[in-house]
Amino acid sequence: EGDIYIYSDPDYVVPGHPGGLAIFDPAHNCAMILGMRYFGEHKKGTLTLAWSLANRFDYVACHGGMKRY
Repeated sequence: EGDIYIYSDPDYVVPGHPGGLAIFDPAHNCAMILGMRYFGEHKKGTLTLAWSLANRFDYVACHGGMKRY
């Protein structure tokens, strides 16, 4: 375990989802992002899968923007 797989096809239009569709399977470390060109969706998908993977190994997931004052 450890590899993350993301399939992306920005040109595929999913019927009923004109804004795109993202499907995540954290149990298998994979995602599919369809109909979206925005890089943020790919970043979010990668982080979602990485945090899920870390959680299974008893790590605490946190975003780099989290701060304590």
